[in-house]
This record gives sequence, structure tokens and C-alpha cells, in this order.
Amino acid sequence: MKAGGVFVGLISCPPGRHRSFLEWHDFDHRPENVGQIPHVFHSGRWIAAPGSLETREFGADSPVTDGGQYLLTYWSSVAPAQLRADMFGLAGKLRALGRLQPMGRDFRITWREYARPVRGYSDPALGLSEDAVPLVPHVGLVLTVGRAPGDGGEWRNAYDREVLPRLFAGGSIVSALTLSSAAETESECFVYLHYTRSDPVEAQRAIAAEMGDAPAIHYRAAYVPQHWSQPQFFE
Repeated sequence: MKAGGVFVGLISCPPGRHRSFLEWHDFDHRPENVGQIPHVFHSGRWIAAPGSLETREFGADSPVTDGGQYLLTYWSSVAPAQLRADMFGLAGKLRALGRLQPMGRDFRITWREYARPVRGYSDPALGLSEDAVPLVPHVGLVLTVGRAPGDGGEWRNAYDREVLPRLFAGGSIVSALTLSSAAETESECFVYLHYTRSDPVEAQRAIAAEMGDAPAIHYRAAYVPQHWSQPQFFE
């Protein structure tokens, strides 16, 4: 895949600071990261839609204790460690210019991962490459963070050969990506991004039903694409 590293982060804003965060993210942070860091080629943001907060799933001992309201991604052609280093380096430059003040004031990062892309999938009818997967038009996104069982790869094979084909056939998703935690030497910790064809809350239920209890789920939640000028769900 073209992508070598992906930043995935969850953001929480206090009341009254959502608009400030969104304008800063769209007019400053995203343009600078995609513009200044040569290997960063794509970024996305999603928001928890009304009615989705109560459907969130939190597992025992989950590293995600607060899902916040927003989900962010940054896509890079280099390894996760280099992506992290360069994003931190740019943040230092912006902080010195007084342009990183919203961090800690307007929002906080409740969870983040610099992950390694493992494989991309799309609806077979589309005939798309793995590299096109994060760019496929979609209605929503379901984020799943979990840990695969130590079964010698049986779960991963079942996910590829059985779970995903059923989700595509049922119309729940249009594309999907498997990311692996860069911090796990055996890559047991995974992040799934399921791009939905329809209502992401309904897709979340379908994904949960198909995945069953085999992997330990730390966090699963539904989001919709979001832009600063769209109607806001939070003040």
C-alpha cells in the first residue's frame, strides 16, 4: 500500500469550544500537516452523530476511556515512527509561533495511535485498489479498536474470508481498512476502519454481530464525515 503510517485520534471538546476547534483544525492544522510534511497525503475528520453516543462499546481494561466527539486521521507514505516524529516536529514549530494554543484549551486528545496499515478492502463490485480505500465516498465510519486472540491467525483469516464478505454482501460497508498498532511487536492490537454505505449506527450493529466475541473489543463507535461549515451537533 502507498500508506506506511496512519494517525488515528479521538478528540474531546469542552462546551463552547467546538467551533473554535473545528475552524483551527480546518484552516490551520490540517493544511499545515498535509502541506508541510511531504509524506502526508490525506486527512479526514468525523463527528459522533446524534443518537450514536449511547451505542458506543467500551471493553474491559480499554485504553479508550473517553471517545470524545471527533475522530481524526492523517495518512502518510512513511512508517508510523517517522510520521509521529514529523507531526511532533511541525507541532513544535507551530507552538513557537503561537499557533498551537487550541490544544489543551479548545480540545484534548483522549486516545491516539500511530498505526501501520495491513490491508485495505472495498466492495468487490467497485474493483478498487487498496490505496483507494480511504478515499471511497461513504456515509459514515465505524471505528473498532481491539486485540486479536492468540489463535495462530485463525481469527484474522476468518475476518478476511468470512466476516468482510458478509458485510459487503449485506450492504453495510463500502470499504474497510485493517491497521496494526506500531507499539505491539506481535501486532495483536488492531484498529479497524469500516467505511459505511448507509447509517453508521446500523452498520456498527451489523459489524458487532458479524465479529462476535472472538476478538477482545476495546472500543467501537460510529461517526459521520464532518466539515467546519456543516451543522454542529455540539455547542
